Amino acid sequence: MKKSEILKTRIALGIRNTKEKFRVFNDCDEVYLGSGKTQFTNSKIYNPYSWANVETIVPRMVAQKPIVEYKPREPMDDFSSEIHTALFKYWWDKDGAFEKVVSWIKNALIYGTGVVKLYWKTTEKEVTSYEFGQDGKPLLDENGEFITNVETAVDFDDPCLEVVNMYDFFLDPEARNIQDAQWAIHRYYKSFDELESAGYYKNLKRLKRYLTSKIEKSPEETERKELAFGHAGEYDETVDNIEIWEMWDKDGLTVMAAGEIIIREQANPFWHGKKPFIALNDSIIPQEFYGKGEIEPVIKLQHALNTIQNQIIDNRTQILMNMWKITGENVDESELIYRPNGVVHLSNEYEKVDPIVPPDLTGNAQKDVSIVKADIQQALGIYDYTKGAESGINKTATGIGLVQEAANARFKHKIQLLEEAIKELGDMVLSLYQQYITDKKVIRVVGEKGEKFVRVLPKDIAGSYDCVPEAGSTLMIDKDKEREEVMNLYATFAAQPFENLKMELMKKMLDKFGMETLKDALDKDIEEWTQRMIQEQEAVMAQEQAAMQEQEAAI
Repeated sequence: MKKSEILKTRIALGIRNTKEKFRVFNDCDEVYLGSGKTQFTNSKIYNPYSWANVETIVPRMVAQKPIVEYKPREPMDDFSSEIHTALFKYWWDKDGAFEKVVSWIKNALIYGTGVVKLYWKTTEKEVTSYEFGQDGKPLLDENGEFITNVETAVDFDDPCLEVVNMYDFFLDPEARNIQDAQWAIHRYYKSFDELESAGYYKNLKRLKRYLTSKIEKSPEETERKELAFGHAGEYDETVDNIEIWEMWDKDGLTVMAAGEIIIREQANPFWHGKKPFIALNDSIIPQEFYGKGEIEPVIKLQHALNTIQNQIIDNRTQILMNMWKITGENVDESELIYRPNGVVHLSNEYEKVDPIVPPDLTGNAQKDVSIVKADIQQALGIYDYTKGAESGINKTATGIGLVQEAANARFKHKIQLLEEAIKELGDMVLSLYQQYITDKKVIRVVGEKGEKFVRVLPKDIAGSYDCVPEAGSTLMIDKDKEREEVMNLYATFAAQPFENLKMELMKKMLDKFGMETLKDALDKDIEEWTQRMIQEQEAVMAQEQAAMQEQEAAI
């Protein structure tokens, strides 16, 4: 069977296999985006409770850039390991990875699974500058216009992280993870100019003849757009976007455009030999690739919460906006509109006007709302205290502490899953740099003492290394608590003779108070103190030696 036929067969299988899963994704999108489409009440109020849950977890998982360290698999120079760590920091800032990782995590929280793609990207841009004379001023041409030079410079030449749209990712139905899957397919869209400028696609002339004028997005993606923006959106006919299907399997990479033309076919281009995708699950389901997020398990409870609150509003609206029961034909209906000291005139005794007053059913409604919220909190382990809100239960310090401890255990588990994904990400980043850096590369890294430049040579990063993320390095830092802890620790040893330990604690205090610039002064003081200690010891030894010599002379 031809590769194109294999790809088409797998695309059809992937679409069929994910159809129900994508419907679940749409349901989760509806809840997260707060569209309220499934409201069956007159009021269309939507309680953003699930949205708040997702937004609560994200800063708990990634409040700052991760700290990673590369450990050599064999005894090697520690300096080389430091270069790897600096290279990861440089890449994180260069690629704007923080925002992408936040989107990655949100996909996992909303859909249960998030996927990112990592590949090498090289882009160039035109840089315009003036031509200067010996006096340092821009030169003018014969028409009095400034003379400019336009040069082409490399704008980006590093690994690029891309957050994959979950509606555009298809995996071997039998697979439990990406790397063990027989195949993985990614759908995306590119313009014809982008394909031409890449330089490695084939059959582009044939593709251009084959192209149609319009792309039909998948119904699931159309639904997502409608939920997000209130409408399905229109196709931009001014941009010649082409539907691309990219498949990775044991044979390598196959790329098909417009559902028909193979434009790339080769062995895996990356040295690491892996599919360039990394998955992150919010909650693992055994024997399944897709996990569960923070919305799917409580989606019916969220709808119940919306319904109860809308019923409360509907009921109060009915009470405030009375309907009337009228006997007779001559009652002026304009007089039935409520007004201060209003009067309804009746022409005879057979006419009668009575208000239809619905019963007030909101008495226990708040209790029902609390029960639904409690069920959601119990299911997800995200309590009001976690969100910074006050709760009506467990107001004692002990009760709050127990609830918070249980919530922290769940957060810790999610963070461990993220750190495992970052570990895989770090390994791929290093492998790409090892493959594509063929000349020296100067990188700018922000360290404890400000910015510094590090020169990276291909031989400096060669070898086998394991990326080891520092546990909890992405968490939000409680600076006040850290300062208090280090000050208490220093106070504990203040009366002890451990001078070296106390000096290190002083450095730590300066670091925690953001006074790193004072470390140099402290280092000089430590050096002077060390010299004094050495001199004092030498003086004592000289005195002892002189005393011994006097004793020997006396004997």
